[in-house]
Amino acid sequence: MFGTGFFTIGVIILVIILIVIINALLNMYRKVPPNRALIVTGFRGKRVVAGGGTIVFPLLEQASELSLEARIIDIKSPEILTRDKVPLAVEAVATVKIGSLQDDIIKASERFLGKTDQEIDKNIKEILEGHTREVIARTSLQQLLHDRESVVAEVNKSAVSDFQKLGLIIDAYTIKDIVDTRVSIKLALSSLIIDVTTPKILTSDKIPVSVSATAAVKFNLDDLEKAGGRFLNRKSDEVIASIREILEGKTREVIAAVTLEKLLHEREEIVKKVEEAIKDDFAKMGLILDTFAIKDIGDPEKAIEFRVAPQIKEQETQARMKQAELEKTAKNYELEQALEIAKRQAETEKEKRVFTAQQDAEAKAQEAKQLAEARKAAAEADAQAAEKEAEANQRKQVAQIEADIKVSEERRKAEAKRAEADMAYHITEKEKQIELQNLETMRKEKELEATVKKPAEAERFKIEQLAEAEKLRQIALAQAEAEKIKLAGQAEAEAIKAKGLAEAEITEAQGMAIAKAMMKKAEAWRLYNNAAIAEIMIERLPEIAEKVSAPLNRVDKVIMIGGSNGAGFSNLTKDIAGTVATVPEVLKNLTGFDILEAIKSIQQSQATTSTATQTTTTAQSQQLQQPQRPNIPPSNPNIK
Repeated sequence: MFGTGFFTIGVIILVIILIVIINALLNMYRKVPPNRALIVTGFRGKRVVAGGGTIVFPLLEQASELSLEARIIDIKSPEILTRDKVPLAVEAVATVKIGSLQDDIIKASERFLGKTDQEIDKNIKEILEGHTREVIARTSLQQLLHDRESVVAEVNKSAVSDFQKLGLIIDAYTIKDIVDTRVSIKLALSSLIIDVTTPKILTSDKIPVSVSATAAVKFNLDDLEKAGGRFLNRKSDEVIASIREILEGKTREVIAAVTLEKLLHEREEIVKKVEEAIKDDFAKMGLILDTFAIKDIGDPEKAIEFRVAPQIKEQETQARMKQAELEKTAKNYELEQALEIAKRQAETEKEKRVFTAQQDAEAKAQEAKQLAEARKAAAEADAQAAEKEAEANQRKQVAQIEADIKVSEERRKAEAKRAEADMAYHITEKEKQIELQNLETMRKEKELEATVKKPAEAERFKIEQLAEAEKLRQIALAQAEAEKIKLAGQAEAEAIKAKGLAEAEITEAQGMAIAKAMMKKAEAWRLYNNAAIAEIMIERLPEIAEKVSAPLNRVDKVIMIGGSNGAGFSNLTKDIAGTVATVPEVLKNLTGFDILEAIKSIQQSQATTSTATQTTTTAQSQQLQQPQRPNIPPSNPNIK
């Protein structure tokens, strides 16, 4: 009684201790979702768990969480001067996150752990703004406007070293807008129309004049750095005023060096001189003079009118005098040359009309040609403008599509990483459940061990009975195995016996077949006549002659002694032929078959057959020549 009570109390205490241990383990187990990392420091050193769980011992270890989510950083830089001194501001957006490697998470935890998200975003924003300003300051306006990808690549390249130290990664960086803070970009890309007026200038021949002109000026985008420091940080009115002063000064300089006659009649030459005079100064300032045209030449002191009026009056007087003289001459010769004058006037009028018609036709043709060329040029300009607009739209669409593809790819990568993190979290959760199940199984095993001690006594008898039954079963199995072996031996003996009988029958059948073949062969030899035997012998004669003459084949050299005129050589040939001629005699002595006699008998039978055939043929021809006599048999009984 007392022993059983103590045992029950011990079991209960053990169960309570196990529950307390499991509860403590559950409380010490810390887990984090895939988008956060757990940094644990303590007696086991520093370790990082991202998207999983671990056991953290209280008082001995400390755990802190750090977000791994991507951060969207809006960048609005203050006014920056580009490499060519153009003031502007840049608005950009960047996607930044903490790297997935353990070293990156440790570096980020050393700098950002304990800070709020706003503080972390502020630090990242300041770093990116600094690198953006640095890159913009060494970038030209042309590159910034037309090659933003290279600018973005430069920003990424510039910021990567600092971000690696912080354990950060730039997923994406995009320039959203370029802000023209002082309208400098618009000024740099536009063409300035400037009115130039010189109130009073003395020409080289001391005639006071005033000149009004119009100039079109633009900035040299390939050398914008020279103009940036002088003009692009000022207002457009100030820039136009500065350029106007330069143009007016160069215009006065050129007009002061020419005469009034040239100024009035050679304006194109004056324009070329102004362009040539201002070219170097404009190149130093990064400016280009597109066009320069003189609109008007004024006469502020009526000097031009005063100087030209006497010349006009003199020309009018000379004209009136010539007219009076012509009228006088016409009156004197009016009667004499009336017909001639009329005729000439008619011809002249005719030629004039023809010439006028030709001039009108040529003028209309020239006008039509110019109109066609103008229309063609306008059409080509419209086509080029449409083509450039289509190309610009296409580039814009391609850029938009590439940006959409890039955003979709980044979103897909983020979703894939989130799915991987979720999978890792589920796997960790499953491992935790398996661990709890193992602990529960161990508890049940302990409980089973505690509850089966009493029934063990009763179970022992049962086990002994089962062992006895197993023993009897093994004996029965052994007896069955012996009977099986015996039956197998008998079956094998029967198989060997059957095999021997089969081999004997096969041998007997082979012997019978050989005997039958020999009998058939003997019957065939018996039926052979002399002709067949002679044919076999004749077929074998070349082989026999070869064997007979085989010793001669082994003779290397034959020396002939005596005999003239080739007699020795002919004797050798006769000896060889004589040796071969003895072969039939040798066959007769060995086999009793005379091949020569057989050949002669064959020849005689062939001759007899030939004679009979000829006789039959002659009789048939005679019968065909004679008239037919019915019912009279032929005289020769051999004819059928």
